[in-house]
Amino acid sequence: MKKAVIIVAIIIGTLILGAVLLLILKPSQPSPPRKISTTQELDLYLEEITSNSTPPSLSIAVLKDGKWVYKKAFGMADIPRNIPARTTTVYPWYSATKLFTSTAVLKLVDEEKLSLGDPVKKYLPAYNTVNKDGESVTITVEQLLNHESGLPEIIPEGLKWLHFASEAPVVQSEFFENRIKEDYRVVNFTPGSDTSYSNTGYIVLGVIIEKITGMSYENYVSENILKPLNLESTSFVRTAELQKRTATGSQPVIDIFTVLLRVYGDRGLLKQLVREKDNHRMWFEPVYTDYTPSTGLSGTAENLAKFGYFLMEAEGLEGQQIENKELLKEMQRPFTKNELERKYRKIKQFGYGLKVWKMTGSRVYGHSGGGPGYAAILAFVPEKNLVIAVNANDTNLKKIEILKAVMEIDW
Repeated sequence: MKKAVIIVAIIIGTLILGAVLLLILKPSQPSPPRKISTTQELDLYLEEITSNSTPPSLSIAVLKDGKWVYKKAFGMADIPRNIPARTTTVYPWYSATKLFTSTAVLKLVDEEKLSLGDPVKKYLPAYNTVNKDGESVTITVEQLLNHESGLPEIIPEGLKWLHFASEAPVVQSEFFENRIKEDYRVVNFTPGSDTSYSNTGYIVLGVIIEKITGMSYENYVSENILKPLNLESTSFVRTAELQKRTATGSQPVIDIFTVLLRVYGDRGLLKQLVREKDNHRMWFEPVYTDYTPSTGLSGTAENLAKFGYFLMEAEGLEGQQIENKELLKEMQRPFTKNELERKYRKIKQFGYGLKVWKMTGSRVYGHSGGGPGYAAILAFVPEKNLVIAVNANDTNLKKIEILKAVMEIDW
């Protein structure tokens, strides 16, 4: 017991020290001007933050009324190798992947292969979810979508569940059996009584998709969402051509993720991840997360914006209709069981995978993503008919500030 307390104290102390060093030593991203009203001013702001290497590169795509009004890239996709970012540069999206998983689930609902009220045990009978007293609890598909399941979160332990591009992809049903089924079954609250963001829930959804369709999660999403919407530069496993266009992940040597990877990663993981260090920045080898339904997609900012348009309009940019419009629009209805969030209408309201929040007087829908080496955000504003996608090759990015800067412009 005493040894366990000492270990916990060491971990907490390390995290606190890392956070303090981060605040003192880490280069900060410049704040936008008080008001951005033109694309020229937006150019200057994005050029400034990438010239400061916070992040080293950034790709952005903006749709207004279904038309491209801004598609640009700034900075360097790989500074040590002198590779500039382009609008065709690919970045991992991490948690923005959840929007594709929720879309896949709703497609199965539309095809009457699944119901939102179905208990998880209908598809995964060996997944025995219980409360802290050991009593059996029922979790529904809808609760997984809305982060209401109460399942414990895999992060930060999940930070070490990575594999390199040279290794074989992870089979999700096997990952569930080996990592999730036994270790992540005791809920933190009664399902449906509260909300708490959960990568675990989306991993479970991915396995349910596999059980219903008989296909791998990745193949199902590729065949039923990516291909019909012509998201040709989006993939779970980057081809040689896509990898050639992929920005190299990076982060400052002094960074909270550096601390987390050292504390929670397997011995030597950080050393394996780092390709090289240059000017107080680490540049990473190409890697994937093992849990693709919550974090596995990579793509361009243009492709991410095209998908955002599909979520906003319930049809593709070229008019594709791949599932029931009314059902897809349900994603824009915010759900929350957290009283504090309901009272103050803060971010973290979830609508079948979408986060819903207020910004510059408008209701904004979307999802961000971030992990070792990269950050991304997708947002759409129905009342402005506006879609914004931003990708970057740094673990940290002031996503909300950039969104605000884009939304201030009268497109």
